Amino acid sequence: MQPAKSNRPAIPWIDPPNSIPRKLVIPFKPFNVNIERFPLKRRLEIQQLPPFDTLPRILIPSSKIELKPPVLHCGWVVNQAKLFQHAKELNLPVLCNSRTHMKDADKDYDDDAGFDTDDSEEEVTARNLDPDEDRVGYFVLLQETVELLAEELQLSWPPGLLSILSPLNAGSPVILSLFTNYDLALAPSFKSVEALRAWFGETEQPKWYLDQTNYKWRPGDGRRW
Repeated sequence: MQPAKSNRPAIPWIDPPNSIPRKLVIPFKPFNVNIERFPLKRRLEIQQLPPFDTLPRILIPSSKIELKPPVLHCGWVVNQAKLFQHAKELNLPVLCNSRTHMKDADKDYDDDAGFDTDDSEEEVTARNLDPDEDRVGYFVLLQETVELLAEELQLSWPPGLLSILSPLNAGSPVILSLFTNYDLALAPSFKSVEALRAWFGETEQPKWYLDQTNYKWRPGDGRRW
């Protein structure tokens, strides 16, 4: 008996079934995690590796194989200026930033010491945020903005997948991760990705970037990665 066919459309950014296996380099090809080490020179070489246009099928996690592949993010180098401008137009509040972190730490100290504190301070919003002075607040704002954008465009996007981050390879640009190779069952539709691509004015399809932290093959341990 043949397995039932899924009604879910194939994800277009993955190598098709029965495609010729590619010749991959470490860390993309499996290796002995107990022997292989990544000295600084090798990490610098990995940082220059280009993203994949489509995901090699060997990098799709399988419950039947104990060794799990590195995490790869499907996405684009994000247009930060356009996203930040959208946040300004909406005048979104900056809910997490360097100043509030320092202020909260000072307040905790003053409360413990019995000092009076003055909580009056201008609210930080996208319109008065200086990205060069507050990188924490800036990137948190971009993350909040892209999640809100998906709602504005009425896109069906599983929560927790959209992410602003820097990958390990391709020169470590700031990218918008749409989903990872561990999220293929939850991946948004091609139509949703196209709507987001049109908003950003991207001329190319998303590519696959190597995760900054989870860039090695590893034995499966039940975690998402």
